[in-house]
Amino acid sequence: MRSLLCRILPLVLLAAFVAAPVAADDAALFRIGHVVVVGDVRLPAGDYTFRATPRGLVLVYDREMKKVQAAVLVERSPLTWAEHEKANTLSHDWAVRSLYLGEHGYLFAPGPVPPDLVARCGPATTIVAQVR
Repeated sequence: MRSLLCRILPLVLLAAFVAAPVAADDAALFRIGHVVVVGDVRLPAGDYTFRATPRGLVLVYDREMKKVQAAVLVERSPLTWAEHEKANTLSHDWAVRSLYLGEHGYLFAPGPVPPDLVARCGPATTIVAQVR
């Protein structure tokens, strides 16, 4: 019995370490009312799930999370105490500017304004997320 336990216990411990995720991704569903640019990709109006990984990669999925619409490397930083009120928000004008999910903020690099979106260069708007 003891030898059987000595053989099984290491396998159980190994399975527990492999099955446990290193760090969970943060994700939220956002409704965007007009065309926006995320990285180099234009997204039409609609519902999108933004998922941020611990390494600063933001993946944008369709509503059902079946297809990746965009993938962007962003600057990731922990939220300060004062910034916690921004948790689960997305700010954008003609492009996505910032994303705050969970305990971190994600800042998107600005790019050139596409000529057809120049009229939307007003102040950024903030939309509250529906957290999953």
